[in-house]
Amino acid sequence: MIQVLKHGGSKVGAMLLGATAAVLWSAWIVLHIVEISVPGCFAFAWIFYIGFVTLVTSQRVDLRSHYDINGNPLEDFFCEPAALPECCYPVGNCGRKGGNHDFSSVE
Repeated sequence: MIQVLKHGGSKVGAMLLGATAAVLWSAWIVLHIVEISVPGCFAFAWIFYIGFVTLVTSQRVDLRSHYDINGNPLEDFFCEPAALPECCYPVGNCGRKGGNHDFSSVE
């Protein structure tokens, strides 16, 4: 998202990334519910979830490189399923004007 805005991209590109994340997350939940009537949908649900986690991880990698924050993409990938709100906090907070860029207490 930072790369989209940094290189002259519009806010529409950033909104599309957010919408894609929302669709992937929603599909994960919906396909688990559909599993009741359509056996085997759970596999597609987990594919959508892995896509969601990969998208959030890529955004955190961009955020870390832009603000020079220490971290590991592999750690982010495996941490997000267990601590999603804590992983998404820096992504949302850095986009605000005057946002706090010290995430040592979060990680």
